[in-house]
Amino acid sequence: MSNDVTKQVRARFDRAAAEWDANPARVALARAVAEAIRKAVPLRPDMNVLDFGAGTGLVTLGLLSSVGRLTAVDASR
Repeated sequence: MSNDVTKQVRARFDRAAAEWDANPARVALARAVAEAIRKAVPLRPDMNVLDFGAGTGLVTLGLLSSVGRLTAVDASR
């Protein structure tokens, strides 16, 4: 991807993220995703987890108490 396209995509996600967590449906969906992950993956307090493409961190926060360390990464700030 060219640098200009990368900047445009990042700017689009930055704009969306500014209000993303204000939508109750998105918050509920993130909680449901975190719960589905907890049911499907035997998370433990001694685990180090990487959430790649973490977005605003809603799913990340939902998993935080289930693992020892969680690193969230996203291309957008």
